[in-house]
Amino acid sequence: MKEEMKIVYQHYIPDDLIVEFDKLRVGDHLQVEIKTKKAEQKYYNFNGPEIADILIYVEEHTTELIVSGFLVNVAYDMFKSGLKLLWTGISNLAVKKMNANDKQTDKKKSISITLAVKDRAIEVILEGDVEDKQANILIDEAFKFISPESLNEAFNNPDFIEQPTDKPKIRLRFDKEKQVWQPENFGEHRRQVSDFQKWAEKKFNN
Repeated sequence: MKEEMKIVYQHYIPDDLIVEFDKLRVGDHLQVEIKTKKAEQKYYNFNGPEIADILIYVEEHTTELIVSGFLVNVAYDMFKSGLKLLWTGISNLAVKKMNANDKQTDKKKSISITLAVKDRAIEVILEGDVEDKQANILIDEAFKFISPESLNEAFNNPDFIEQPTDKPKIRLRFDKEKQVWQPENFGEHRRQVSDFQKWAEKKFNN
């Protein structure tokens, strides 16, 4: 039985873009069964943390091939071509969301790729508007980061773990200022929240 790769796309993503992705036959090259699903409209105009326009879930065996570098060149090239097609495709869309004042604002477009490993997971965020050449470079650099050495170092840093659970996850984002891919620093977020709570309690008690 083949592994599955699941792709969930928001209702405003054109079906034609998903059809073009299917035509690349990425699943045949990766030897996985790709299942696509359109999300319900309830997520549109979401006011809060951004929900990715396209979510991709890669199962364990394929992830191990990517991380270990054993994914053959043709399969990797087709996988990258599929990601590039989707990323540049959503870059050409005008996507809006409602802000807290019920006014429309531009939504930051993104693709979330979750790579499952036996006891942990890696989420790669492709975000912003890109052209073909830029997408090629950024995708290559993202997957270069996903090596056993880099991942072990990242998972050994508790600041990079999203939540302390039995299956820890790190999230990779491209830092535009530093021009590098790096894990999101959840520890810093947690410290900021803790500092704010302490400040609020102090103000309240006074």
